[in-house]
Amino acid sequence: MLQTSCWDKAEVEELAIVVAIALDKSEINNVRVTLQVINPKGVASGGGGGMGGGDKKATAYLNISNNGKTIFDAVRAMGSTVPRKLYFSHNQVIIISEELARDGLLDLIDFFNRNPEIRRNNWLLISKSDVNQYHLLDAPNPIELVPAQRITGIIKDEQRSVAYAINQLGDFTELFSTPGTDAYTAAIHLVPDVTKEEKMKVINISHTALFNRDKLVGWLNERESRGLLWISKKISDAAINIPMGEKEKYATISTVRSSFNMKPYITEEGQVIMDIEVKARGSISETDVYIDLSKPENIKKLENKMANQIQKDIILAVEKAQKVNSDVFKFGAAVHRQYPEFWQKIGGNWDQIYPTVEVSVQVDAKISRTGLISKPLRVK
Repeated sequence: MLQTSCWDKAEVEELAIVVAIALDKSEINNVRVTLQVINPKGVASGGGGGMGGGDKKATAYLNISNNGKTIFDAVRAMGSTVPRKLYFSHNQVIIISEELARDGLLDLIDFFNRNPEIRRNNWLLISKSDVNQYHLLDAPNPIELVPAQRITGIIKDEQRSVAYAINQLGDFTELFSTPGTDAYTAAIHLVPDVTKEEKMKVINISHTALFNRDKLVGWLNERESRGLLWISKKISDAAINIPMGEKEKYATISTVRSSFNMKPYITEEGQVIMDIEVKARGSISETDVYIDLSKPENIKKLENKMANQIQKDIILAVEKAQKVNSDVFKFGAAVHRQYPEFWQKIGGNWDQIYPTVEVSVQVDAKISRTGLISKPLRVK
């Protein structure tokens, strides 16, 4: 009698499977919610395009929007236009507009943390102010039929790209509750498709959104994002272009592995100093200048240039983050961990202290491989 069986079962043909959620400001109510829903018939038939695509075949997905005082209010109102129950357990991406992010995400995040169908491994992205959320979720996809799948495909290959730093929903919200830490995640926008003559735009993920508490306060460009990644996540298989002194001439080094160590120091005057050490190992992928890599002194020159570039990336990122008062490097958390008594005294004023923190960066870069050849081809 205690085995109640599947009392809450839901057959798949009765569900509208949501794979992406986009939030934007609404002129009518507080928030506009756009959902991307999978159309199984369209996926099976290979149909592309979203709602109103004009394709005679069944479309692979459908984008639906509604306004509401809250996210739940907008989603519940969609029931009057969607013939199936909206199902969020397979959602992969949450996109929030820059306007909403600058006002604060704490209230918006509550819906996702409270809903048992929303998983903590959803990717969280911030769309730039010039991006229309509906157009973003309806961008053409030559490879993936569904834009949400293309977005997750780009993110899964993030180790090869150091143009942005991204977080999942669970990690992002956890940063809010960690003393001396601010959140960050990647930006998403539309860029012109260089392979097309017509003005077609495609999805692009680059740059990093910086937060102070729950509010967006600034952006890191691609180089600054790489500086953040060096001391927040392990970088592997990323390309570093080293200028070789000649105009438009570079050597490209692929990172094999990297690690970092960060330790705070407190001076007698109470000044906080962060000592950052980075170790990077790489291999030479390409050079467009002649350099004899069989000579150890030439390898050493490249290693020094590689170390200098990594150091500059980190310093640029730290300077930008301190300028907008966003502790995405977890300096405060490091002080809290290393000097708990000192943190008790200054933790409440960390927003005023953080921009004044002195940062020392040392980089140990080694090139372990040169590829199949030591000397590039040269015309005699």
